[in-house]
Amino acid sequence: MTATDDGNNPGPGSYNVSKVNIISSTGKQSKDMTKHPWRSINLVEGMGLESSEARFITGDIVILDAVGFYKEFALHGNEIIELEFSTPEKESISFMGRIYQISNPLPLGEKQAISLKFCSAEKYVADQFKWSVALKNMTYSDMAEVLFGPLHNLTKKKLYAEPTKGLHNVVIPNWSTVKSLNWIAGRSKSAKYLGSGYVFYERSDGVFVFSSLEALIDPNENKPVISYTYEKKDEGGSLKNFITVKDYDYLKTPNQVVNINRGMYSSTLLTNDLVKRQHKYYSYNYIKTYPHHKHVNENKIQSGQGTSMLINDEKLAQRPDSAVFLAPKHYQSFGDTSDNLVEETVLERNSQFQQMTNIKVRIVIPGDSQRRVGEIVYLNLPSIEPKTEANPTSIDPFYSGRYMISRIQHSLDAESNTYETIMELVKDSYTYPLPTKR
Repeated sequence: MTATDDGNNPGPGSYNVSKVNIISSTGKQSKDMTKHPWRSINLVEGMGLESSEARFITGDIVILDAVGFYKEFALHGNEIIELEFSTPEKESISFMGRIYQISNPLPLGEKQAISLKFCSAEKYVADQFKWSVALKNMTYSDMAEVLFGPLHNLTKKKLYAEPTKGLHNVVIPNWSTVKSLNWIAGRSKSAKYLGSGYVFYERSDGVFVFSSLEALIDPNENKPVISYTYEKKDEGGSLKNFITVKDYDYLKTPNQVVNINRGMYSSTLLTNDLVKRQHKYYSYNYIKTYPHHKHVNENKIQSGQGTSMLINDEKLAQRPDSAVFLAPKHYQSFGDTSDNLVEETVLERNSQFQQMTNIKVRIVIPGDSQRRVGEIVYLNLPSIEPKTEANPTSIDPFYSGRYMISRIQHSLDAESNTYETIMELVKDSYTYPLPTKR
């Protein structure tokens, strides 16, 4: 199915669906029964910055059944689904996964609509495989490669693992692959950057990523892959320029009360070593550490004019009792002399993740199959003020700027012949500095 079959030049939202196929447990394939079985497709890619967000590819497809393959296939779950679609002259998305839930058929004229929820094959088996293994004298990034092994053997997808600091010994006590990788990510510290905010997620180009946030957002290494602009219609109703962003809304803006309670600005870690019978206190200061880390926007803005920090009140970073965390330690546990870097990672990682989810914007653009989670984009959003000589572009100075893509939903609808890409963008910094507090 294609939205460009009429021979006209492809425009925004044009797409080509080259494969939609369901393979039953008995080997039957839907492509042998009908060439165009789908009504809508949603495919979602996320990086799991917040606990409620998925880090594996998921989605759903609505099938229009007029030939009885619901009964013929005895659809019940665990079927294979194959999808491939693209926008003109862009990289395609090719996906193969497993169906895990099927809705009851709903009558639709002479047809019936069936909603099938699917996920990547790796997600389907990730919690089924358990690890009980001791990993000795290895970097956490090398451990991630080992723990990813069962998922690689499943579909031969590769893992990109950013090198981590230090050698460690770890015992995995009958944990699933995902829990094991998440535990490793929570203690990893980059060999190149100072931060410790590691993430593990799946991209729609068939690559899994184990990387620090700083490696993904470093302004010196990652330039925006594309710029988006939202412009309103003029009074006559026509468009002055091509509108790349069809719609947008703010999902999150900085909440200082929440940030204080969660220890983003200042916090304390209490460690207790069961062998040495010692406890120590460590504190975190957002303002002191900010210049030493990479952020979505440059740390310093227009040299001498300020920084891109989310606050301008130093007192917020001087109250370490705002949030207190506890972490047990075990000196030379399993022969490990590194102490697992717990005092270096817990507070820093907590603050970095909280920073990264402070500002979140959802934008809707014409379908784009080439965008990937983790990419940097530039977004221009309008301010409410009218254009003036002082502000001729009427661009919001704080919420415009560089963002990282944290979630992408590809939404195709055969009935309306449309393809939209809905992206959630996040950033941990402003484009222009806040005014100096007096």
